[in-house]
Amino acid sequence: MNSYVKEIYGLPGSGKSTFVRKHPEFTALQLPKSFKLLVFIWAILTEIKAITKFIWALRSTKYFRELCFIHYKLKVISTVKKHKNGAIIYDQGPLYSYVLLKKKLDSIQHEQSKAQLEDIISKIESNLDGSIYLVCDVNTSLSRVLNRKKEHIYKNMDIEEAVNDLMKWETEFEKINERLSSKRLVTENNVFMC
Repeated sequence: MNSYVKEIYGLPGSGKSTFVRKHPEFTALQLPKSFKLLVFIWAILTEIKAITKFIWALRSTKYFRELCFIHYKLKVISTVKKHKNGAIIYDQGPLYSYVLLKKKLDSIQHEQSKAQLEDIISKIESNLDGSIYLVCDVNTSLSRVLNRKKEHIYKNMDIEEAVNDLMKWETEFEKINERLSSKRLVTENNVFMC
């Protein structure tokens, strides 16, 4: 099969869904639930050594879920590349899960798991065929999320807490962008500018 997979990432409300709708050259990655479950089990069974190594470095099972999802999403990419054609865009793929994991770790845990984090981002880097970072101002992001009908965690936080959380996401996304040299698009009024 001839396909490539790019992950699109950015703050909530940065325009990821809009980007996919406005770029028909990409197919949004959508998989049946039964397929997702099989790949998830396969990922855990084949990557248990890497997951255990990370847990051992931190002496905690607290991050087991995030680790499983990172490895699951990497397996999804390798499977999709073998069985689908065309340009595929992955929203909330392994980069998203990696940032979620990093955001949850404190500075001591970052240091304790430095080698494992490097191993994970290297695997992501070698599996993805590219990435697109949608840059959006934190206040714009929060405003869009709060004005949506769809439920979101930020609707249950006070404004300051939500802004602080978004700023953590933004910091980690900037690090990813620097590492991967993602195509960087700034979004303003759902217009994408390089």
